[in-house]
Order: sequence, then C-alpha cells, then structure tokens
Amino acid sequence: MTLFASHIVVDWSAASRPVTGANSVWIAGGKQLFNPPTRAAALERLRQLLRELPKPLLCGFDFPLGFPRGSGRERLWAAIRDLLQDENDNRNNRFDVAVELNTFLPSPMFWGRPWQWRGHGLSPTRPSRLCLPEKRLTDRGTPQPVWKMSGAGSAGGQALTGIPRVLKLREEFAARLWPFDTGLCVPVNQAVVFAEVYPSMVPALPDPVRDRGQVRALARHFEKLDRQGALAPLFEPPLSAEQRRWVEADEGWILGVAAAAALG
Repeated sequence: MTLFASHIVVDWSAASRPVTGANSVWIAGGKQLFNPPTRAAALERLRQLLRELPKPLLCGFDFPLGFPRGSGRERLWAAIRDLLQDENDNRNNRFDVAVELNTFLPSPMFWGRPWQWRGHGLSPTRPSRLCLPEKRLTDRGTPQPVWKMSGAGSAGGQALTGIPRVLKLREEFAARLWPFDTGLCVPVNQAVVFAEVYPSMVPALPDPVRDRGQVRALARHFEKLDRQGALAPLFEPPLSAEQRRWVEADEGWILGVAAAAALG
C-alpha cells in the first residue's frame, strides 16, 4: 500500500530577479514540470497543484526548513515572516534580514554577502567564533551550512526566501510539516505533508539543465519507493532520544538521508 497518491519536488531559488533555466525554481509533480520565473509565480503554481492533485500528497522543498539545535526555530520563523520583503519580481531584502536575525542568536551566525556591498552589516566570510553548531545533524553529508547567504550553495538565502512561502501554504492547506508537526514518524491520515528534500541525493536524469534533471529524478525516486512500500522508513531515521529532540524542536531532517551517513 502506498503512502501518497501524489509526489511533488520543488527546487528553490533565492534569485533577486525573474529567471528561468539553470539556477531557478523547478517544480516536478503529477508527471508535470514547471519552471516559474519568480517565487510568487511558484507559489501560485504550487497552490494549483495542491488543490488539483490526488491526496494524500507529499511535497518536498529543496531548502533548509530548520536551523541547528539551540537556535530557536520558532522564533526565527516568526522573525523571518515579519522581516522578509519578497516582491513579485523577486527583489528581496534577505541580506538585511540575515543581519537582523544575527541579533536573535548567541553570536552572529549568518554570513556571506556580495563582496561589492562594502558597507553592509553582514560579514562576507564565515565568522571565526560560532556559538551554535555550523551544521544540523542531517547536513553532515551536504556541502553548505544553513547560515551561508551568498555564493555557491547558499542555503541560507534559499531558506530565508522559502520558509515564509512554505508556512503560508501550510496554513492555507492545513498541511503537516514533517517532522516539526508530526514528530519523526510516518505521517498517516494527512492530506498534505511537506518535507525538506535534497535532490542531489539521487543521480540526476540526463538533461541539459541539471536542476530540471534533479527534480525529475527525485520525484520519480519517491514515487518508486512508495510503490515498493519502501518510503515509510525514510520518515523514521534511527536516532537517539536526544537527537530526536534536537531534530523535532529545531533542526528538522532531510527526507531520505540515512542517519548513519549524516552522523558518521
């Protein structure tokens, strides 16, 4: 028996202008593929899919939804929603928001700004003193920390522009956000489930646009696992009681990342 009738994978972008193709938003779901030029357009496309696709439905987002333990995820979420200005043409103030969020933390953790912004308050390089973990447990096998705001693999910029959109959809569709709303367990009897995903965890399908090949590959991967009855274990990574508390409170988990690989 499958867990979900529909599987969506979203590859996000923190771009500051409308963009398609490489390094833009890609959405794979219901055997359809979309490349909206802005995050606002992506939100509308996701609304359409969430209304129309068969339920239960799993939607995976390719950006961090949580932060390393001790960061106070709920407080950061609220601050991001209040502070972020993300216009319909992708103009946004994510670097200014990162500066403000640093005041909520024991020491400045967000870093990485364009080098030409000499007078900006965000450090262009990683701080030498970090009072919180640089990475979440689930990020051990991924190249970049959630705190990084600029440059290759800037997970922080994607998180700050993506989290408010996910929270908005969660409210509109009464979705459950795994594992924060569900605990580290299989989310049964839920019409819509959101999770964090990492498309690079599976080989991309051959495609001149790598992002497109990645979202197609991961959507197919989840569909195949579900048909085989092998998707459920991904929602229950074997962690210690203490690690589970960190994951469920602040950090979250990337669906499909093996605990042994993440913690090794």
